[in-house]
Amino acid sequence: MIFLAKYGKYELQVRPMVVEAFASGGARESQSPLYASFLPNQHSAAERDEALKHFYLVGGSPQNVDEASHVEPDYRIGRFDSRAAQEQNGWSDEDRELVEKRLLEHCAIYPEALLRMPEVAVAAPWPAYDTFKGSPARLAKKVADDGYDPHEVIAYEMEHQNRDTVIAALGQLAAEHEELAESDLEVVG
Repeated sequence: MIFLAKYGKYELQVRPMVVEAFASGGARESQSPLYASFLPNQHSAAERDEALKHFYLVGGSPQNVDEASHVEPDYRIGRFDSRAAQEQNGWSDEDRELVEKRLLEHCAIYPEALLRMPEVAVAAPWPAYDTFKGSPARLAKKVADDGYDPHEVIAYEMEHQNRDTVIAALGQLAAEHEELAESDLEVVG
C-alpha cells in the first residue's frame, strides 16, 4: 500500500523496542522496533496531484518569506510504500500487515495529515490478452503490429502474470520503439 503524508519526513512508531535489563548489568532486546518512515520528494505526478487536493486545497499552499508568493509543497509531501519498505528492511508479511493496519488507523484519525493512495489497476491491453496462446516473440509482434504502447503492456504483464520471457521480449520491443521515435526526429537548421 502507498501512503502520503502532509509532512516530508513523517515517521510513525508501529512497535516499540523492548529491552530486558539483567542484574548483571547486561541487557537483551526482546522486541525489535518497527517504524513507518516517509520520504520526501519520492511521489509520482498522480500522487502529487492527490496530495495537493487532499492536504492543500482547504488550507492553501505554503507561502514564501514575502507572504505573497506560494511555494510548491513538493518537499513537504512524504511517501511510504509498505511493500518497498518490507523488502528494504527485511520485514515479515506480519510486520508489513501490522504497519499497514496502524497507518490505516492513523489515516482515519488524522485525515488532515495522512492519506492512503487508492490502488490503480492497470487495464488489459486487449480483452483476450490473458488467454493469448503464442510465444513471447509473437506477443511482442502483436503489440507492435496493433500499435499498443509496449510500456503499458509491460506494466500490465508485471502486475498480473509476471512472466520473465514475456517481459524480456516486450522490453526489447520498447527499446526498439524508442530508437525509432528518436530517429524520426528531424533536425532543422
